[in-house]
Amino acid sequence: MSIESKISGIYKIVNTVNGKKYVGSAVDIKRRWQAHKLRLRKNNHHSPKLQNAWNKHGESSFTFSVIEECEPIKEVLLGREQHWIDKLQACGHNGYNIGKFAGSSMLGRKHSKEAIEKISVASKNMSQESRKKQSESIKGRIISEESRARMSEAQRNRPPVSEEARTKMSESAKARAKRESENRKIYRQAMYKQEDYIKRILPIVLAN
Repeated sequence: MSIESKISGIYKIVNTVNGKKYVGSAVDIKRRWQAHKLRLRKNNHHSPKLQNAWNKHGESSFTFSVIEECEPIKEVLLGREQHWIDKLQACGHNGYNIGKFAGSSMLGRKHSKEAIEKISVASKNMSQESRKKQSESIKGRIISEESRARMSEAQRNRPPVSEEARTKMSESAKARAKRESENRKIYRQAMYKQEDYIKRILPIVLAN
């Protein structure tokens, strides 16, 4: 798909061979699609499932399209992205999304009346199932049996690792765990602040 102008909203990447999908959101979809292609071509995309499918079926087997255009407000994008992830079943056996929820932060942001209304609409449109998935993801990722089997097989086939390499791997794992813990903390704070912001400000703004 050719995108000539800057568009904000929700998009999907579809494998035409098996119909599996990846759903994402961006303030600038054209730029995000270019970033996806660059990473996929370099074989370092953040979604192993999408990367493996890209390597197996080839670039020509994938299409890119905009699902929905919306305001470039992260809270709105968050709600609509979660809606489409659930609707298209983009996470799990039928898709390439590795995260169960659409994450976003709104720390330090201020919004207009129109933006606040859209935040409210996006929040209301988020299903109870999506909210549950968000909570579960914050507590920790749930790994499928298939993923566990692949990890176990890969572990058995790994060549011997030097002591120096083990030390580096350990340090890297600790740093990654610390970052993930900090990110979860930031996300929880953002969600609490978003809910409090809407509860306190929205009635005042809508009353004017």
